Amino acid sequence: MILTPSQRVPDALVRIVNLELQAHKIKATALFPVDGPQVLTICVKTAFGGRIEQVEALRATLAEKTGSGSARIDLTRDGLLVQLPKQRKDCRTVTRAELLARVKREGRPIADTMAPLGLDVLNRVTWLDIADATTPHVAVFGITGSGKTTLLSWLAWWLAMHGRPRLLVATPKADDFSGFDGLAGLLHPVVRTADELARLMAWTMQEAAQRRLAGIGDRLVLVIDEVPYWREHVPDFDGNLAELAAIGRGLGLHLLVGSQEATERAVGRAVFNLPARIVGRIGSNVHSYVTAGKAGANVDALQGLGDFLQVTPHLVRFQSPLLAPADMPLAPAGDNVLELPFLADGYTRADAGNSWNAAPVDMEALAEAVEAGAGVRQIMADFGIGYTRAKRYMEELS
Repeated sequence: MILTPSQRVPDALVRIVNLELQAHKIKATALFPVDGPQVLTICVKTAFGGRIEQVEALRATLAEKTGSGSARIDLTRDGLLVQLPKQRKDCRTVTRAELLARVKREGRPIADTMAPLGLDVLNRVTWLDIADATTPHVAVFGITGSGKTTLLSWLAWWLAMHGRPRLLVATPKADDFSGFDGLAGLLHPVVRTADELARLMAWTMQEAAQRRLAGIGDRLVLVIDEVPYWREHVPDFDGNLAELAAIGRGLGLHLLVGSQEATERAVGRAVFNLPARIVGRIGSNVHSYVTAGKAGANVDALQGLGDFLQVTPHLVRFQSPLLAPADMPLAPAGDNVLELPFLADGYTRADAGNSWNAAPVDMEALAEAVEAGAGVRQIMADFGIGYTRAKRYMEELS
């Protein structure tokens, strides 16, 4: 018996699953369905003597008999969850209002480093906490239409509006993160060019060096979408990103990065130090294990449009909110927003090593300029150095 589209109601799907379990003499029972945005989830409990792997082996059979086309089976603390995709006409998105209502209803204490990712297959809120040792940096992978950029935008918005981390955002696309330039907590307008990002990365590395000496300041979250593009157009981007991924957690520096692929060729060496992955729909030529970094992820069963898998280290499938810019009201920048003035004045790195902006400076000429009344910006422009270094020299020579 194979269900037709009109017969694919929740109770009928549960009945089909139970019939298949009985036919294969598996000691397990399908209990109840949960109607999610894009998938219908059936909870299966195994009896004593029941073998979980026998249920997992039915994935293809259940996909066929339920008329779903595909199926996913995950072992969780709630038992085995059989996930069957809904017909496209029956799918819906998760709105900001729905997610916020769920957050309020569950009443979980929320730290300022936490953000709701969306709703899991049992319609519970799934969380990300950048203060957690397993999720200090997060990579979001997915092809066009997966919801990757929208998820990054949502996380950046939530952390800025509800948390305390400072933000820096980079994307090569003109329309992404639109309106974010007025967001409180954003240290610098959204970076959209390779030249800007080169200066921003140089400042971030300088900030990391200062934190090593002076201690951790406010948490800083660097949101970088379309990593492969930046790797091609920004000098030393690969090395800088890899170093931040390796040392950032201990310095209060966190990465949220986005890419269509998860390979070292696409993301660079940083991929080895991104402990948390969020995987959306991927291209058919991309292997599931390579993308998720974990066997048995079966990311090919994801539906796109905000259907993601969190790998941290357990697999959690969730539906992220799909939002338009108007759905995320932005608070105007306040007096507490830090500025990076040297980013607009041609700040560049002097070499590819760890001595940031360490080009020789004519100290005699610099002393004369200070004596003549030159300000920090003038010193930066005339000697090609960064804000912090120019200010230090002025203090030393005054």
